[in-house]
Amino acid sequence: KTVQQIHDRANELVSQLTAGIDRDTEAFDGVSAVFAMPKNTDEEKAARKEAMQKALKEATLVPYSIMELCLESLKVTEMGLGCTNTNAASDLGVASLNLKGAWLNVLINLGGIRDEAFVNEYKAKGEAILAEALPLADKIYNEILASL
Repeated sequence: KTVQQIHDRANELVSQLTAGIDRDTEAFDGVSAVFAMPKNTDEEKAARKEAMQKALKEATLVPYSIMELCLESLKVTEMGLGCTNTNAASDLGVASLNLKGAWLNVLINLGGIRDEAFVNEYKAKGEAILAEALPLADKIYNEILASL
């Protein structure tokens, strides 16, 4: 790919990741809203539990999608190594750090989900992304560190 293609794709990913921050906030707000639901009757308690499970799943799916974007961002970042202004090298290095925060958000939400199949699926998918992304992030970090 050309530097311009890398730049264009990187800008698209920045936009998607920025939108992901807002989606993550909305998902967290959804979880928080459940705490305001009444829980006086058995029906209200059941509705609240169901709403919480739905909200926690959404709060898991959003950071998981951010993990996917982070992996793609790392791949684009790798293509840009050595093709950028040396003053921007640290910015590329920061791109390799975002994935871990998204993973922590996935894990914290999985902890409250009762749907074992959902938990197992997203834990496995997240671990698969980490298995591919963390070595790539380390490679990027080390190449940038060596260039500074």
